[in-house]
Amino acid sequence: MKILIIEDETRAANRLQKLVLEIDPSIEIVQITDSIVESVAFLNEQKVDLILSDIQLADGLSFEIYKQVEINCPIIFTTAYDQYAISAFETKGIDYILKPIEKSRLEQSFNKFKDLNTKQDIDIDALKSLISKNQEVSYKKRFRLKLGIR
Repeated sequence: MKILIIEDETRAANRLQKLVLEIDPSIEIVQITDSIVESVAFLNEQKVDLILSDIQLADGLSFEIYKQVEINCPIIFTTAYDQYAISAFETKGIDYILKPIEKSRLEQSFNKFKDLNTKQDIDIDALKSLISKNQEVSYKKRFRLKLGIR
């Protein structure tokens, strides 16, 4: 899984990166960006599976990023402010974590992400077999009828 972290505070970005790798060392943190401009430039060039995004950045609110770039992946918002929750879910937000971020809370968010991305595998051959069995049902072709009154 490839993740982009958008966070303008270096300590918070480093802590978030550390927590992510503790939860799942196989996660690849592709980039850490710290501004709207840098994030837009990155997202125009590369695709990620998940974004961890602070809301208040040094050059504005991160919602500006999502107005400028079409995002096809979910976003987990991490912020110290609760007043942006509704706006967060109007984007591709799947969760909203208040700072300071606890490992267990971040893990819940990742589980939510995994649940949303779990695809149900359909056994096409079994489905075809089931459909063809229903089509092979034989129906009566001759009926005995009584005509007239007796």
